[in-house]
Amino acid sequence: MDPENPNCREDSAYPAAPDSEYGWEKILVRGSTLHMQKPQSRSSNCALSQHFGPEGTWTGGRKSAGSHMQKVAEASDGAIEIWGDGEQTRSFLFIDECLEGIERLMQSDFTGQ
Repeated sequence: MDPENPNCREDSAYPAAPDSEYGWEKILVRGSTLHMQKPQSRSSNCALSQHFGPEGTWTGGRKSAGSHMQKVAEASDGAIEIWGDGEQTRSFLFIDECLEGIERLMQSDFTGQ
């Protein structure tokens, strides 16, 4: 809620109040993964959000990273429209780093979310 101090810690996720079914779906999958975990199995859950890369959606997409890159590349007068009031913050993750993180998670002994 504070653009100067974004809170991206895991413990800030609850209580959850998503504004769409998409958000509830992410929360449900995350909780189900933990609930279904059995002593003889190992499961982990990571939320992939706002990742981007060379093969990502460029035009016609709804992803923030791609949409903003498209706006900058196509700007003819140096000005672009930014959604919202300009105070919101966002984290972006390059796809190579995303894949490395997943690989590290799979090779680790970490269980949880």
